[in-house]
Amino acid sequence: MKNRILIIDFWTKAIPAGQITPIYDQLDKDEYEFVLLHFASIAGHKEKQFQEIEGIPCYDCSTFSKINIKKALQKLNPDIILILNHSDLMDRAVLKVGKKLKIPVFFFQHGFLITHLGKEGHKEFIGNIYTFRKYLKQLKKYIYFFVNYLLASQFVDKFYIFKKEFYMFMFYALINPVKFLYYLPASKLTCPDLSFVYGEKDKYFLMKTYNYSESSIVVGGSMLFEGYLDVVVKDDDGKEARNWIRNKGLDIDKKTVLFLPSIKVEAGIHGSNREVFKQMLKTVCLSGINRGFNLIVKLHQHADEGLYEDLKGMEGVWLIRNSNLLELVGKSDLIIIEPTSTAVIPCILFKKPIIHLQLIPDARLGFDYSKHGIGVVCRDEQGLNELLEKSNSFGDLVDYDAYDVFEKEFCNYRNIKTSRLIADHIRTQIPMATANN
Repeated sequence: MKNRILIIDFWTKAIPAGQITPIYDQLDKDEYEFVLLHFASIAGHKEKQFQEIEGIPCYDCSTFSKINIKKALQKLNPDIILILNHSDLMDRAVLKVGKKLKIPVFFFQHGFLITHLGKEGHKEFIGNIYTFRKYLKQLKKYIYFFVNYLLASQFVDKFYIFKKEFYMFMFYALINPVKFLYYLPASKLTCPDLSFVYGEKDKYFLMKTYNYSESSIVVGGSMLFEGYLDVVVKDDDGKEARNWIRNKGLDIDKKTVLFLPSIKVEAGIHGSNREVFKQMLKTVCLSGINRGFNLIVKLHQHADEGLYEDLKGMEGVWLIRNSNLLELVGKSDLIIIEPTSTAVIPCILFKKPIIHLQLIPDARLGFDYSKHGIGVVCRDEQGLNELLEKSNSFGDLVDYDAYDVFEKEFCNYRNIKTSRLIADHIRTQIPMATANN
């Protein structure tokens, strides 16, 4: 019988996004199997009840029970559980039931932990991203998560409803439900057995904010960009880059700007506006073209193409959705990006000049790279034009020492291959768990 690794997430997108298969590829498929359990039917994502993606069976929670995560875990009977999130009600419910069933639970980071905001800032950020309409849309999901957590707690401790924790739980859940949905007070019962994080800052954040023990946290870098060194090729004369640009139909005699817009409008973030966003997209492209650059606009995986209609057919602009981000960054001379996007990481690893352009001026940022000395901040069209005109000496404006510090604190990619690290711990943990049971 194969050792079963159960992935827990809110949808199936983590598989095609490359957040699961690198770990799976490190393991012998004759000995190990991966299964994904997701909460799409609760969270409002459109997913099939069952499907297979890249060889991984994917089950919606409705296959077993929407209100009792215990049934799913008992039916799937995993040897290890891997969770991609750790702070909200459903993940806490999984952690509680997993511990009761004596199943090791690993958390691995796949995005920034909003480390610079601190505890109160994190709660304020979560609360501020919702309008009243979005509060109402969250109600159904919240009720499911609420019931799951209560049943999980009752399963762990049959006298739970008589304990102080139950009444504190009810109190916090009622006075501020949306913040509570994503930021339940920390508990030793809801700490993973092991947590794999990007860098030292993330380790400190989990210890300080969630009371995780230092020994349970492994600094292992970002799995999304562990292939960075395989992509970087010395090209001193620039011949490879010029051929690549020529093949894209762009001018090889011009420098290339990579523009990476976020999906704040698509996500309905407070302060976002479709028409304003579309105008800003056009402004950025025209600013680059008028100053002699090639423009590559890389759409987010979940971007609404309707927002980009005005850019289609624009001379000197290459609009692309499905393309290797590392390759795009490596072949570009300058990056324009919003200061909260995870896509900044490969730009830092490639030591690329970065312009942080905040397209939605009033939007609350989850993680602001510029506060760590990364890139140059730009807040309006005039500022962008001035920076682009100085492009030949733009590198002089960038603090590359800050890039090195950031890599150590938040990426740590140089030390180890993240997927191999997690796979090694899986191999070690399963025999230990079997012996203890």
